[in-house]
Amino acid sequence: MKLVPRLTALLLAARVLHAEDSALDPTAATGISGPIADGTPPPAVEKQVPITFAVLNSVTRRVHVTESSEMPELPPVQGIIKRTVQLVADPGLPDPPPPLPPLPIDDAAVQGRLAEARERYKETQILFVSARVLDFERTILDVHPNGEAKESVTVVSSIDYNDFSGFATFSVAGEGEDGTEEVRQYALIMAINNEIAANMGRFAARDGRTYEAPQLPTLPEGEAPSYVVLEGNNEEALQAIHDMHVLYSVEGDRMNASRIAREKAREERKAYLLANPPKPEDVTVKFWKRSKPSTTTGR
Repeated sequence: MKLVPRLTALLLAARVLHAEDSALDPTAATGISGPIADGTPPPAVEKQVPITFAVLNSVTRRVHVTESSEMPELPPVQGIIKRTVQLVADPGLPDPPPPLPPLPIDDAAVQGRLAEARERYKETQILFVSARVLDFERTILDVHPNGEAKESVTVVSSIDYNDFSGFATFSVAGEGEDGTEEVRQYALIMAINNEIAANMGRFAARDGRTYEAPQLPTLPEGEAPSYVVLEGNNEEALQAIHDMHVLYSVEGDRMNASRIAREKAREERKAYLLANPPKPEDVTVKFWKRSKPSTTTGR
C-alpha cells in the first residue's frame, strides 16, 4: 500500500470536503445494489443425482494428511484418512463441450461481444481502492478509477472502511457535467489493511524499532462523513471518493450493522470449530478407460 510522503507539505494544498455538500437529494437513487453480506449462510445447493459406477478394481490406503483450516488463526486440520483409487467401467458420460477456437481480436464475433459488453456496462465505473484503516477510526485511501495507477488520488477519511466490505456494487445520484441529475454506478474492488497503533508499537519494539504513526490532518467535526485530499487531482477519482461518502451518509447504518453481524457470525463459527475440531474426510478417486474415442479430444 502506498504511503503518503512529506505529508506536511501536501497539506498546504489539502481540501476539506463533506458528503452533505451536494445540492441534490442524495437519497433519490443512492444505495447499494443487491444484498450486503451479514454472515447468513448461503442457501444449500441442491445435490445432483449421483452416478452409479461399476467398480472393476479398488485399492485403499490409510494416509496421514494435514489441511489448512477454514480460518487462518485456527490450527490445521489433521488426521488419518482412507484414500481409495478405483478403476470403474466406462459410465458412458457425454463428451465435454469442444474448446472455443482461438479468434483474433479483430474477428467480427469477438468485436460484437465486446461491443455488447461495453453497451451493457458502459454506465459502471470500476473502482480499485486500497484502504489502510487506522485504529478503526480513520482510513487512508488510495483510489484508482478504472485501475489507472497514475491517476490515483489519496485521501484520509473519517470512515472506518471495514464497513465497505460485504458488497460489490452501488449507485449514487448527483449532478452531471451538464448540470442535470444523473445516477453514477460503481463496482468496488478493495484491498483493506487494519493497522492498530498499540500492536504496531509492540511489533516495532520487538524488532528494536520505533513505530511512528502517520501524521494526519484534523478532520472536520460532525456526524457527516468527511475527508481531506492529500495527493492527486484526478476528477474521476475525486468524484468517486465524494460519492462513496455520500453513499455512507445514506447507507452507513446498514453497512455498519451488516459488518457487526458478519463479525459476530465469524466469532460464533470460530468458537464452534474450536469446540468441535473438524477431521479430514476420506477421499475416493475414480477413473476409467473410454470405450469409444472422444469426439472432442480424439482420445
